[in-house]
Amino acid sequence: MKPSPPKPAEPRPGLYRHYKDNPYRVHHLALHTETNEWMVVYEALYGAGGMFVRPAAMFVETVEVGGKRIPRFARVGD
Repeated sequence: MKPSPPKPAEPRPGLYRHYKDNPYRVHHLALHTETNEWMVVYEALYGAGGMFVRPAAMFVETVEVGGKRIPRFARVGD
């Protein structure tokens, strides 16, 4: 069994806004058993809601919008 990679410091649990303006709540990080990759477990706070997972590295990356680099998800509160 491979040793687990260090748990990333971000994202922390709390409220986030996606760059397309939808609100989400990050619940926690979980380690994927097959890829040994940290995943973010988060919930949509709009529409029908729902629980999702996304690689932590992708959650905290920046995206280009209108020629500017901005966070994919920006923390907005606890």
